[in-house]
Amino acid sequence: MAVVLAGLVAPALAGGAESRRYDLVRRIYRDGDLTFEATAISSHTILAGEPGRELVGFERYVKYAGRQPIDLSTAAARFPAFSLSADSESLTALPDFKGFDPTLAGTVRDLRTVFLAVGPESGWERMRAIGESALMTETRKTSWTDESVPVGQDCSRVTVELTGLTPSKAVVKTTFSPPASPCLVFKKPWMEAPFDADGQANNYQEVAVTGGRRKVAWGAQQIVVTATLERATGKLLAAELDHTRTLKERTACDVELDHCSPETPVLLRRTLKLSLRASP
Repeated sequence: MAVVLAGLVAPALAGGAESRRYDLVRRIYRDGDLTFEATAISSHTILAGEPGRELVGFERYVKYAGRQPIDLSTAAARFPAFSLSADSESLTALPDFKGFDPTLAGTVRDLRTVFLAVGPESGWERMRAIGESALMTETRKTSWTDESVPVGQDCSRVTVELTGLTPSKAVVKTTFSPPASPCLVFKKPWMEAPFDADGQANNYQEVAVTGGRRKVAWGAQQIVVTATLERATGKLLAAELDHTRTLKERTACDVELDHCSPETPVLLRRTLKLSLRASP
């Protein structure tokens, strides 16, 4: 039996490899309104001799325009196979998304965040009591750019807490939140002042190109990943990602961002739910 991984066919059990499949549900909200939903099945092959690394592809992908389903499973099966790993150093390389539905890229990035949140760097395997927590890193900074996003940056303080424990399972909550002090150099001074309710430093900025003009978004973001894992093996059994951005936006900007439309507040939220499918 073979597992189809975005155009790559790999023996499911050859050489001791293990295959897993997950149901995924991804949703996006803007100011509380649902604007996007997709369901998918991802196939994961854990290669023999490479613990913690999984080769991943999609075997089903359906997104919804309103209530109308759009089946992108055929295109998703051609999406380049990509590697997921608990090691943060391996999370930097992403597949070439050009020519594919952009929502696939978003799903890949969210999957990577989930795996990073429960990797060995999180230290959850060393925790022994519910409520025990640890600082994973004081400041974790990421950047992204492409043809439509010349500037994208965020930074986070990452904490890990053990919220559930049984003889066979552990529930781990990993939070990516704004650091105590500013950690980004913003494109404009007017993006620096905190504006959320608790005064936390802004930790997100993005400049996007739309119709030859620029759109700027900046503010505070938080990501919470809650994962259920098998203690003996570290296998991910289920997970939920909740990503909230409390932002301001300016649109119709010139290249230098000196002249824009008036700024407006926006609340963006994205969720991803994973659940391990029973064999086969």
